[in-house]
Amino acid sequence: MKNIRIFKLFSAILAMFVMFLTVSISIASCKEDNPGSVKTFTVIFNSNGGSSVSPQTVNEGDRLEEPIEPIKIGNIFEGWYRESSLTNKWDFATNVVTSSFTLFASWTTESFNTFTVTFESNDGSPVADRIVEEGERLTSPASPSKTGHRFAGWYKEASLTTLWSFDIDVISSNITLYAKWEMFDGVTVPFETREDVLKFLKNCASDGNILFGKHLEYRAGIDENKQRWWNSNIHTAVPTHGDTYRITGKQPAVLGMDVFEPFQANPAQPNVVNSMISTVKVFAGTMKGLIAISCHIENPWWHVNGRQGASYRYIDPNNPNVVRQILETNGPVQLKQGFTVKEYFDAKVDEAINAMLEMKLANGRQIPLMVRLFHENSREWFWWGDTRCSAAEYIALYKYTADRMKARVENLSFIYAPDRNWVDLSATGKYMDRYPGNDYVDILAYDDYFIINQDVFNHGGTYSNGLQGAITRLRALSQYANTHDKVVMLAETGLMLPGGVVTQNNWFTNHFYQALTAEGVNLSFFVIWSPWPWEDDSGLIFPYRKVSPEADNLRDFVSRDRIKMNDFMMEQ
Repeated sequence: MKNIRIFKLFSAILAMFVMFLTVSISIASCKEDNPGSVKTFTVIFNSNGGSSVSPQTVNEGDRLEEPIEPIKIGNIFEGWYRESSLTNKWDFATNVVTSSFTLFASWTTESFNTFTVTFESNDGSPVADRIVEEGERLTSPASPSKTGHRFAGWYKEASLTTLWSFDIDVISSNITLYAKWEMFDGVTVPFETREDVLKFLKNCASDGNILFGKHLEYRAGIDENKQRWWNSNIHTAVPTHGDTYRITGKQPAVLGMDVFEPFQANPAQPNVVNSMISTVKVFAGTMKGLIAISCHIENPWWHVNGRQGASYRYIDPNNPNVVRQILETNGPVQLKQGFTVKEYFDAKVDEAINAMLEMKLANGRQIPLMVRLFHENSREWFWWGDTRCSAAEYIALYKYTADRMKARVENLSFIYAPDRNWVDLSATGKYMDRYPGNDYVDILAYDDYFIINQDVFNHGGTYSNGLQGAITRLRALSQYANTHDKVVMLAETGLMLPGGVVTQNNWFTNHFYQALTAEGVNLSFFVIWSPWPWEDDSGLIFPYRKVSPEADNLRDFVSRDRIKMNDFMMEQ
């Protein structure tokens, strides 16, 4: 009986176990067949102003996957917190999700140590201090200058032992860098300062060298078929599309450009402005040439009035004294709604200044520019001419504009160039009556298209055209330059008679060269103007046919010892 009772008890326990196992399997099976019964929760990441982080959805009891750290400029990420008050930091290794909630990013402001770099220029021009963050590299400042010396770099010690490398060295403390100088009695080519340019030009005059210049050499000219060509391409290499190069196979030593003309296209053409800047950079840098800047500034009234009322862009018949209107700083004259004449003029000058500021050498130095302001002022055809404003008004405008340019642009020298209608340099004569003063003039010049040894009209005898008149004027300028430390040039020249150089096919050697090399003439350079085919061909001031007597004569001219082309500049 006892064994039977034990057997029954065992059977009952076994039955209960089997029933329990069956129920468990059934429950597990139900869970597998109904996954929606598992709870899931969503966790949102609030980056508190940093880059966005995607939410995560996880099962109850699972851990979150730690996301990529967000980014916030000027801040360092410190972790994710359960509360917006940033009290309890979330531990992705141990914490599990039991509900939906938001994690908040914690940030600390990124702080940098900054240090002062002082530049000791050792009697050179001053260089401003720099503030630099720890571990950063210092950008190279513009090189200082020192008369009679060449700058040779910045050094770490006053003893000038270790050269500072701007590409490698980093800032870790307040430091002083010391300028090293080398004795130097010449000029830096490519030219880096206005002093380089002026000294070079004076040396040319004393040595008998005359630099060949051409206006708009790579911008405009006349092709083999006597058709005017224009080029607005941006030059990044040495240009070869030019009249001088096509006819002679040589490049000019001086390039003439106009810093206002590209802004006066209608409509404005940015590619023309960029082409001007790029061409200047290549010519002054790669070709080591000099840049002569002209300033053909339109009459503001003619421009704003829809280019109506006059056939000539420099004159407006209803506003004869634009100069006085510009000089009236707070004057009542309104050019257009919201603009006085002065304000409009200032804006146009500033456009030219901005373009000049982009004309830099590869080392970042400003290219020296020779600027010819308000030329041919002794005549009537510009709004700044002698019948358009008084001498005092002209001088005030010249000084005002030069000062505005010099205030922002380095390395400017200025050319004063009336027309040819003067005889001498007397105080009341046509040349000196509007002279702005030696402090505002570096280069004495004038414009002359009638240098030829034959009878030409002379305007009633008040002054002389022709070869002898040109020699007289150039001698007067040379004498003044010698006693006042100036440079002499011909700012605009060529032969502007009917037929041009085509009919006067020995003009370069038998007429022009005689004026340049006459006794008592100390000319540094000249600029031949860009040609154009007028009806009587008086604009053919440059040969257009490569095979022609006038082209042969030009090649003879540029081959003469005293005439220096761009190869002379490259040898410096």
